[in-house]
Amino acid sequence: MSGLTSVAEGAALSHPRPELLPVTGLRGLAGLAVVASTVGVWRGAPGYLKDVVDLTASVAVVFFFLLSAFVLTYNYPGLSYTSGRRVIGRYAAARVARVVPLYLVVGLVVLLLGMLNGGDWVRAVWADQTWFVGALALFYAAFPLLNRPLAFVLGMIIRRVPSLPWLAQPFLVRLGVIGYPLFLLQALVLHGFGPVHAGTISNALLALCWIGLTVLVAEGAHRYVGVPARRAVLDLARRLDRRT
Repeated sequence: MSGLTSVAEGAALSHPRPELLPVTGLRGLAGLAVVASTVGVWRGAPGYLKDVVDLTASVAVVFFFLLSAFVLTYNYPGLSYTSGRRVIGRYAAARVARVVPLYLVVGLVVLLLGMLNGGDWVRAVWADQTWFVGALALFYAAFPLLNRPLAFVLGMIIRRVPSLPWLAQPFLVRLGVIGYPLFLLQALVLHGFGPVHAGTISNALLALCWIGLTVLVAEGAHRYVGVPARRAVLDLARRLDRRT
């Protein structure tokens, strides 16, 4: 398993389920679309093309959250605020473990780099990060209230969507697994790398390098910060849970 819903790295409830690889691949496509849309090369593109890119990015963000809702519904069938303190506590610990550690580390890096780049740079980078993390936190808090109607609606949708095996390609699945750090770090990499202007093949290649760099940094953040920190938080939550 690649890490989203596997037993070793899954949510702290007692019912980890097999990962839906095509869904993870869709998350990867959505994340890649957002990252590609932020490359500065689009700023010099014709107006109609820039509008298409901006619309694609907006739809991709919403789609990413929709897929996250489906994955949560799949992993937490029947979860609600009436499920009991222990179950809700485990759910909350799993959500904190996924979001908070990497956000704190990235935030510290932003502040340290801000000593070189100034306060305006910090505000520009942090704005993109805080709205995304804030939206995730709000969604995670609302999910137990919306889980059952979400399960009904998403169940109807998924039954009408054909299975697309090509979405389970390892590269797309990996992009889906690192989707959170990909969203979180794209602004940091963008402002650190600088804008790329349209007009030449060399700049187009530079834009592709920027996308690749973002993916590489997100993969490293996931592997060396996100996963170890997530395991540590979940292990702590389990130990505390046994004592109560």
